Amino acid sequence: MQFELQCALCKHLLANRKCKAFPKKIPNEIFATGEHDHTKPFDGDNGILFEPDEKFALKKRPLNKGLL
Repeated sequence: MQFELQCALCKHLLANRKCKAFPKKIPNEIFATGEHDHTKPFDGDNGILFEPDEKFALKKRPLNKGLL
């Protein structure tokens, strides 16, 4: 089974294929097959959609002008 990257990067992911939107089990259409983009509502998601976890965000760093 393929793990859907969207879930891995979501701030709502808990453990064991569960998240705040789906506390019992993330549906296959989101978790396994990626057929559904969870930035859009899905039946039973309790109004909670994908939000990127900030710990995975790329950080912008100031340019070190001493290297130029």
